[in-house]
Amino acid sequence: YARLWVMGNNPNDPAAADTSAGGNGKGDWLLNLDVNIVDQQHRNGDKSTKSNSSLTLLLEIKDEESGKWPRGYDGKHWAFKDTDPNKSARNDALVGDGIVGLYNMGNTCYLNSSIQCLSHTPIFRDYFTSKAYMNDINTTNPLGYEGRLAQVSAVLINSLWKRFAQSFSHPSQRVTVPGSYAPVNAPALTPKTFKEAMGKFNDHFAGNEQHD
Repeated sequence: YARLWVMGNNPNDPAAADTSAGGNGKGDWLLNLDVNIVDQQHRNGDKSTKSNSSLTLLLEIKDEESGKWPRGYDGKHWAFKDTDPNKSARNDALVGDGIVGLYNMGNTCYLNSSIQCLSHTPIFRDYFTSKAYMNDINTTNPLGYEGRLAQVSAVLINSLWKRFAQSFSHPSQRVTVPGSYAPVNAPALTPKTFKEAMGKFNDHFAGNEQHD
């Protein structure tokens, strides 16, 4: 679900000044698509009804998980305003240790290795686990993938870093002898959705043939 706000744009109205970064200025009003927009402007005291005046619209998308509107039901109170200083610490506690394997689907050994390297690059991992990537998705770029590649990447990275209910014990010893290894009791995932998406974006990644 989504709705459109007309942002307050009267510079002489101090009540409409707080509109930066999608702010909830009192000059903002909810656009009713079934009613003439000029009539709505008059009713809401918006004086920018001249033919050469422009409107600033804000598209608000309802949060699917909570069912809340980000700007609140009336558009005056942020539904997700962060007032808890311990929220960041709690979010960190929800992230696992990242020690999760990836099953080889027959021709994904190199792909899996690349994913693991990127997954354990802190700036890359945090970009997806914090959902910061959502601010950079461009769905209109004709050269891009409408954000679909970012979405499947985010799902995979978050799956690798989620905290599993079952506790897995990891050995504390470090492997120093070439050719030796220490067994790790850890979960593993199959990157099937990511692999299929890559195949749709680029034919070179489709199918199960080896590309070594």
